[in-house]
Amino acid sequence: MHLRDNFAPGSSEDLYQIIFPFGNDCSQGQPISDCGLSVDALTPPSCNQADGAITLSATGGASPYTFEIDGPVADIMAGNGPATFTGLLAGNYTVTLTDASGCTAEASFDLISDDAPQADFLFSTSQLTAVFQNNSAGDIDSVLWDFGDGEMSSELNPVHAFAQPGTYTVALAVFGPCGMDVTALLVSVGNINVDPPVAAFTASAAQGCAPLAVAFDNDSQNAVRYYWFFAAGDPPFSLDEIPPQVTFDTPGSYTVFLVAENAAGERDTASLAIEVQEAPAAAFSSQVAGNVVTFDNLSMNAVDFLWEFGDGTSSTLFEPNKTYSSPGAYTVLLITSNGCGADTASQTIQIGAPPSGGIVLDLGEAEGPAGETVLVPVIIRGVFDTLISVQGTAEFLAAGVGRFAGYEPGALGGIIAVNQGQFSALTPQGMPAGAADTLFYLRVELIGNPGDMSEMAITGNPTPLEITILENGVLAFPDYTTETGKVTILENAIIDGNIAFWSTGAPVRDVSVSLDIAQTPAGPDAQQVTGADGQYRFDDITLGSDVTLSCLKDINILNGVTTAPLFYVQEYIVNNSSPNINSPYQLIAADANCDDNVSTGDLAIIQRVIVGLASDFSPCNSWAFVRADANLTLSNPLPYPSLYNLPVLDGDIAVDFIGVKVGDIFGAASPQNRGMGPLDHRNLSTLPLLATSRPAPAGEILTLELRSGSFHQIGSLQFALEYDPQQLKFLGFDAAEGALLPVHHASGDEGLIRLSWLDRSARGISFPADQAALRPRFRALVPVASLREAIRIAPLAMKPEALNATGEEFAVELIWESVSDAAGKEQAAGYRLYQNVPNPARHRTSVRFLLPRAENGAIHLIGPLGQVVAEYKGGFRSGYNEVEVNTEGLRAGVYHYRLTTPHFTAAGSMVVQ
Repeated sequence: MHLRDNFAPGSSEDLYQIIFPFGNDCSQGQPISDCGLSVDALTPPSCNQADGAITLSATGGASPYTFEIDGPVADIMAGNGPATFTGLLAGNYTVTLTDASGCTAEASFDLISDDAPQADFLFSTSQLTAVFQNNSAGDIDSVLWDFGDGEMSSELNPVHAFAQPGTYTVALAVFGPCGMDVTALLVSVGNINVDPPVAAFTASAAQGCAPLAVAFDNDSQNAVRYYWFFAAGDPPFSLDEIPPQVTFDTPGSYTVFLVAENAAGERDTASLAIEVQEAPAAAFSSQVAGNVVTFDNLSMNAVDFLWEFGDGTSSTLFEPNKTYSSPGAYTVLLITSNGCGADTASQTIQIGAPPSGGIVLDLGEAEGPAGETVLVPVIIRGVFDTLISVQGTAEFLAAGVGRFAGYEPGALGGIIAVNQGQFSALTPQGMPAGAADTLFYLRVELIGNPGDMSEMAITGNPTPLEITILENGVLAFPDYTTETGKVTILENAIIDGNIAFWSTGAPVRDVSVSLDIAQTPAGPDAQQVTGADGQYRFDDITLGSDVTLSCLKDINILNGVTTAPLFYVQEYIVNNSSPNINSPYQLIAADANCDDNVSTGDLAIIQRVIVGLASDFSPCNSWAFVRADANLTLSNPLPYPSLYNLPVLDGDIAVDFIGVKVGDIFGAASPQNRGMGPLDHRNLSTLPLLATSRPAPAGEILTLELRSGSFHQIGSLQFALEYDPQQLKFLGFDAAEGALLPVHHASGDEGLIRLSWLDRSARGISFPADQAALRPRFRALVPVASLREAIRIAPLAMKPEALNATGEEFAVELIWESVSDAAGKEQAAGYRLYQNVPNPARHRTSVRFLLPRAENGAIHLIGPLGQVVAEYKGGFRSGYNEVEVNTEGLRAGVYHYRLTTPHFTAAGSMVVQ
């Protein structure tokens, strides 16, 4: 299978379906199948080669078709039949079909190389033991299993014994020369006696006006996981128990779904309809007979109506009749309203004879860019009776500026014929005419050059000019005058450009680029959103305009944002320099409160966002954009020019911008908004945090002392602790004995503590092995059999990482110093040999173990043929030990490592790449 779609709701019990979500905007109520998209053929790309292909065709719709593909390779093709795109790299693509009538359909898919690793596995369980069968495909060098209980394995088909009954998320990562892939399944072991889930929720509003903001309360029972789907909402989905507020911008009826899942993986679904209403639109027409006026109400979406007849009287009827007591011109107002607002329409109605003056036939004015078609109004004024017909000829007084291309109807409802400016309009029943009416519009194609202008006149050559009215029931041919009109071809220009990421030069997508023109109404005159190429383009901008360009992107607040690089910013603040701060864009990224200054206050804001105490960088957006022509230096990066203003546009220009992700000091964000996945397999050293596991009686206030013999000159630290909220209540961090006090955010409902710590001295802090660096405090709500089973690091909630003063990065790991006896009762720390980290090993790896006492020992590395290839001897201390093993120069394969002491021997296996 080479097409892979994203997680989406459906009618199946399995929420992970492969679907194509086709869209259609041809007309309301038109079936989706009338305009669809299908994949006819697919050629998977080779490893890292642009040799993939896909053939697409339209199902339904009207030819010719336009196919546009967007992803690692972007292209567009048009024609009457299928389209074949070649030269494609592996990756995620979005395809859009547009037919001749404007109908659109869309699909997204992953194009996967045959050589690329594709993770897949099956499992079977017996009591607490699970047997895993690796069914992965592709070119695979090594595998890594994460069993969801803190244990990992690099075996191909492992057998794993879980310590406690429950449902665990088991992840398999496979690695090869063409990349990596990760998949995960829920594995239930032991006797899980849980009640079936019951999905239920309520909404703060089931109907309202667009844009409608709705908050949802989760009333589900017996559930531990939740999947929300909000059709046409922003955001479109959520995995939170209580989702964020959802905004529905477009009027219509939508269904919200909640899928609730219990610990055994059983699911239940609830739904609720949301009705989004729109404001009213007022409109009406009128017919005058003597002094009686009949009104036709043409309004939409209105509930209440107020007519004001211009003589001091009014009505609330839907369609009233009005009798005026004296002649004159009256302005009639119709005010409509509903719960979403009000709207007004007006007309001037003449009762009785008109004031003195003659009939005027007038041509209006129009302007536009060369090549476009504009509408020139044909207006009649001074008729206060019934118009029967009008005919004549319109012509250009300057050649080569425009040509006639038909007409558009206006107030005249009769037969209209237009041929090269000659027009004839007849209304056999007559048209009640007022003070001024636009009879119809002449369509004029502008064929000249920018700056050209031509006056237009109504003449009698070749079609004579004639106006017929019905006066007192008798046809009459009144006198008239004519007025000239004008068409102008605007002088115009093009503004385009690129938006690139500062650290890599990669294009930044989903940037809203706004064009504002002075002396126009408030708000952007035009907007574009960049695609995968990071480009924008505005056409047909009038020369001489005062234009301003600005950029906005405010999504994925945590994209590229971690605690580690904040240490270098602190170093820069303290010392006015840092070897790792060498770009002005890094300081722009660090200015998290947009005060044009980098201070420790900015770092505090970023830390609050990292742990979840703040949801945005307000008043900053999540991205900043700098004019590419700005001459920034490290000594003077702030303030930076974010707007491009040109008082007089005198020709085509290219304006480029540089994108900076706020809070992302190292430029590690994805400018294409792609996620990094749940696992990070870089070869990092490990910063172990040791804790002693033990039972705890109900009511005890206990302090978890997190120690580490490797806590040397650490400058920054972040990770998330997950605990069982049914057993423990988090009380905060204890600063006794100089322990760190991190910025943190605790969610008691989730049982999750997100923490971020930064050394404000910018020198790095060290702790001896026997002193706790962190001291989180808990209260036991019930008897806790083992702290090891109740508390763990949660890498999916926050990347566990640390950084020391020399720039070395560490992966943070929680290690428990305890063992269990044969009866399963937890004892004091004893002998234990852990899996080496990282595994697979490429250049070096660490062998970790626990000893109940200080004693001499040795680590032997044993090759595939049983030979000892390396030996590490020493006197090891009581408790946790870690020995770094150099694998540089070793041939790839499976090796064993053996720990030997006078009282203990144990062995493990590792993969060397």
